[in-house]
Amino acid sequence: MPAIVKEFTVNKVTWQELLQDYITEFKHYCVSFPNLIEMLEELKRNNLILGINTNGKGQFQMDNVIVLGIDKYFDASE
Repeated sequence: MPAIVKEFTVNKVTWQELLQDYITEFKHYCVSFPNLIEMLEELKRNNLILGINTNGKGQFQMDNVIVLGIDKYFDASE
């Protein structure tokens, strides 16, 4: 994160403040891939048991899944 501060000449906030802002605010701006909901609905109509495995961590990633409205499609998560 300190590289971003240097590269973009950020001098009014610390890299820690930028990181905290990212963690708390990203969920308000994430968007899904086109047709994601339609695909998940089709999979569920076919009686598939769905799980989710992400490259994100903990509550941060779960917040994104919830905001996207896709949590209800999954039977298991990790």
